[in-house]
Amino acid sequence: IGLLVSPLITVALGLMRAVTPASLPPALSVSNVLPGGAPTVQGACRGDVPMQPRAVAPRSEHVEREYELMLRAVLADGCVHPNERAMLSSFAMQHRLRGSLHANLLAAAGWSEDEFREGFRRGSGTVPP
Repeated sequence: IGLLVSPLITVALGLMRAVTPASLPPALSVSNVLPGGAPTVQGACRGDVPMQPRAVAPRSEHVEREYELMLRAVLADGCVHPNERAMLSSFAMQHRLRGSLHANLLAAAGWSEDEFREGFRRGSGTVPP
């Protein structure tokens, strides 16, 4: 594998060295800062153009969405194995997620907190792990 990956790494490093800020065309180079602290991009036709910040969801929204997907996957078969519960708990503690988020997601999926702790949803016909 090393023989296959080594040439790819060499090519990637060569490309990274070739694309330096000095080698970028003027239309893409970062220039001054406008009054008020907004960075600008040197435009080829219009001079300095204010850079528009990209709309990116805050990190916490991404983490909450990831937790939601994990929880939904765990609940999908109607059983919650102790290892799955431990994984979710560890993720929630590591990312400092609110307990209310967990409770709301459970309720939205039709589960109670007691059912989650017991490992199965009542009336679902599943057997606890």
